[in-house]
Amino acid sequence: TQSLFAKETNILSDTHADWNNKYGAHSINATLGFRYTYFSYDGSDASTDYKSAQNDKNPFVSADTNSGYPGIGGANDVWKNMQWYASADYDYQNRYFATVSLLAEANSRFGENASGALKAFGTQWAIFPSVQLGWVMSNENWFPKNNIVNYLRVNAGFDISGNDGIDNYAALTSFNAIRFNGDAIGVQLTNIGNDKIKWETTNKLNFGFQANMLNNRVGVNFNYFIHKTNDLLTLVNFSTPISGINNYWTNGGKLENKGFEATVTGKPIVAKNLSLEIGASVGHYKNEVTALPERSFTDGAKHFSDGTYVKSVYGDNNIIVAKGNPAGLSSMAIRRMSMYSPQMLRQQRQARTAISICSTSQAIRNTSRLATCISSIRIMTE
Repeated sequence: TQSLFAKETNILSDTHADWNNKYGAHSINATLGFRYTYFSYDGSDASTDYKSAQNDKNPFVSADTNSGYPGIGGANDVWKNMQWYASADYDYQNRYFATVSLLAEANSRFGENASGALKAFGTQWAIFPSVQLGWVMSNENWFPKNNIVNYLRVNAGFDISGNDGIDNYAALTSFNAIRFNGDAIGVQLTNIGNDKIKWETTNKLNFGFQANMLNNRVGVNFNYFIHKTNDLLTLVNFSTPISGINNYWTNGGKLENKGFEATVTGKPIVAKNLSLEIGASVGHYKNEVTALPERSFTDGAKHFSDGTYVKSVYGDNNIIVAKGNPAGLSSMAIRRMSMYSPQMLRQQRQARTAISICSTSQAIRNTSRLATCISSIRIMTE
C-alpha cells in the first residue's frame, strides 16, 4: 500500500512606481520597486508491506506483527527571495547618457551570518550596484559632418551581480527520515550547514563603441568585457567525514572571463522597392580559474592537490577544475599523460569562441581560434 501527497506553491509579486520628467535639455526616467518570490514544495511518500486487511484511511494499522515498518519519504522545500530595486535613466541633449541602478536582495538560501552582508530588518542583504555610461560623439558641435562617419557612440559600464545557485537548505544542517534494514524508522544527517555562506559575486567591466558609416550603409558594434567572479559557491570536502557527510557548501575561489564581441552589418542595396542587409559577427572569450580553496586527496593511484577538483560526466573523473585553467576542462588528453600536474594542465589552456548565426547564439570551444559567420541576411521588397 502506498500513500502519495504533493503540493507546490509559487508566488511572484513585482510592484513598482515609474516617474519621468524633462527639465529643458535634461530627461530623467526613474523606477522604484519591490519584488517578492516564494516557492514551496511539500510532498510525502508513505508505503507499507502489510499483508493483512487495511484501508486508505488507516494504512499503517495491522494485526500482523511480522508485516514490518512502513517506508517513508518526501520533501519540505521552501525558498524566499526579496528585492528592493531602483534605477534611473538620464539623457542630456541626446549626447550624454547614464543608467544607474541599485538592488538590495535578501535570500533564504544564505546563512543568517552571511559574511559581508548588510543586516537590516532581521535578515541579511546583498547590495548590487550598476552604472552604464554613453557618449554620442557625433552629436557634438565640433564633430565633423561628413558621409564617412554618420554616427559614433562610445559606451562604458560597471556592475556587480550575484549568484544563488545552491540548494535551498545549503546553509542549514538538516536530517531526512529513512528506513534502516527494513525494520526501523529513523532520521539521518544529510547536510552540514554553514551559516556564513553568502552570494557568489561577479564584477563586470565593459566598454565599446557603435558606429554607422558611409551614409549609414555600414554599421560596426564592438564591445570588450572583463568579468571577475569572487567567493565561488563551492562544495569543499571535510578532512574527516562527519556521520557519513563528506562535504559542505562554502565560498572560495575566483574566476575570470574576458573577451570581446564585434558585429558588422552592411546594406549593399537600398532602393525604393528593394533593400538588402547582411551582417557578420565574431566573438572570443577566455575563461580562467584564478583561485580555489586548497584541498588534497587521493583517488586511486592519482593524487590531487593545489585546489584541484574533479567531476564525473559520462565517464570517470573526466572533468577538471584547476587553478590557472578554464573551468570544466576535459581531462581525456591529460589522462594519456597518466598524471594531473598543474604544469601539464596549463598546457591545455583553452579559449572559447562564441558565434552567432541568424540571431541564435551558440557556444563553441576551440583552442585560441576565432570564428566568423554570416549572422543575418534580410531582403525586403515592396
